[in-house]
Amino acid sequence: VSGRGLEGCFAVRLCRFVADAIKKNGARAARGRCLGQEFYDGCVHAIADTDLFRESGDSELLEIYAKQCVIMMKAAGIIETAGTSALISPEYTGENVFPALFAAFWGKVRWEDIFPSNPAAARELRHNRHILIDLIMRQNGRFNLDSIAGEFFDLTGFGARDDVFLISFLDFYPFTWFRHFGLVEYAESNDGDAVCINTTDQGEAVRPHSGPV
Repeated sequence: VSGRGLEGCFAVRLCRFVADAIKKNGARAARGRCLGQEFYDGCVHAIADTDLFRESGDSELLEIYAKQCVIMMKAAGIIETAGTSALISPEYTGENVFPALFAAFWGKVRWEDIFPSNPAAARELRHNRHILIDLIMRQNGRFNLDSIAGEFFDLTGFGARDDVFLISFLDFYPFTWFRHFGLVEYAESNDGDAVCINTTDQGEAVRPHSGPV
């Protein structure tokens, strides 16, 4: 995935903000090599008047996205740890971030770490992620999330076709991050209850390899 035209997506801008915050203010690596809550509180406060905040929806969601982004940044080698301190890799320049960050999301991190509400579902989803991408790529223009989810469930046995919880899981986790990476966008629906999605022009050109399982 080259990232051409995608360096301005939400995920990359959030990554750059987190990296700048660590460089400027430092951050402690807490238990499990995660960053401390104080760091995330500071990030949410600092982002409050930016487009990142407006695009995330609210402060709680922004904190979730920041924590997920940090896990990807660590897997991408952007964040390193030295003792109890988190540092930004000297190789990080802030340019061409998308390929490394997306590669971490797609092929390096455990999805149960970034999609923690249902670890078993996250592991199974990651194992079958190439099938989900193939289903998306077969769509022409706008598609209904419920319909894609139903096909995915039928093909993989991931869940029952009308399992509302698992459909919401797909919506809140993978599809939200597909949107953060600029690959899809949510669209207005004629049915107020349906979630409709468009693949972006950049998303049409992306077909990631499955990577390590």
